[in-house]
Amino acid sequence: MDGGDLARTGLDRERRARIEGALREGAYDRAEALLQEVVEREPPSAQVLRLLGGVFFLRHNYLNAAVAIKKAEALAPLDERSRFTLAMSYVVMGRRAWARPELAKLAGAAPRNPLYPYWTARLDYDDGQYTAAVESLLRAIELDRGFVKAHDNLGLCYEALGKYDEAIRSYQEAVRLNRELKSPSP
Repeated sequence: MDGGDLARTGLDRERRARIEGALREGAYDRAEALLQEVVEREPPSAQVLRLLGGVFFLRHNYLNAAVAIKKAEALAPLDERSRFTLAMSYVVMGRRAWARPELAKLAGAAPRNPLYPYWTARLDYDDGQYTAAVESLLRAIELDRGFVKAHDNLGLCYEALGKYDEAIRSYQEAVRLNRELKSPSP
């Protein structure tokens, strides 16, 4: 979330400043209360509901995040970030079947973004669809050869398929890439 998100809400300057201040300070509870107040008092606004959904997500209230974002979608098409937040809310809530169509829409709208095939692969892996997961991970890696987590998850998929040599190569590549990061994982 940024100042541009708030500017698009059409809220008055004073209210925007209070919400922006709360977000900048990480006072998400205060930002949530201010946005809830707008939702209750003003005509429905897709922009405000999307912003509220993002704040709910930051506060780990994934159900309310999904509800707010779906209400926003009923008013206007979702932007890419809001749809991804919706998909991740569904993932965290354990509703993978709900996340899949959102990820498919994202992949169709932004086919060069490696996050979408990566997350589709994560869902496939969780569902035991290892071959499909491999295909999606290879696509994510094709889009971003330095995507450490994609290489690591590819190793997991190959291991689940009994392709141990490929798994080792994928793990080794993940380790190599991780070491090259500015702040590698331990």
